[in-house]
Amino acid sequence: MADGDSTLDQLVSLLLRRQGNQVDSIGADDRLLDLGVDSIDMAYLMSHFERSLDADFTDEDFELSRYVTVADLAKTIDARIHG
Repeated sequence: MADGDSTLDQLVSLLLRRQGNQVDSIGADDRLLDLGVDSIDMAYLMSHFERSLDADFTDEDFELSRYVTVADLAKTIDARIHG
């Protein structure tokens, strides 16, 4: 992932990689549960952003139930990255 990629772009790329051949594309309005995202996926995604972008997440940020769409999750990640 290039440094210039938006958080949403990075998140979509990670989700596509994580989902393998199960989906062809992922959009901002796609529902996380419809994509098969589970708590293990959430831990993977949030850990990626913690390591790669030095983000600081709360325990609640890892709770899948807080997010409906890919965009919802990207907004929280952005908020933690950019303060």
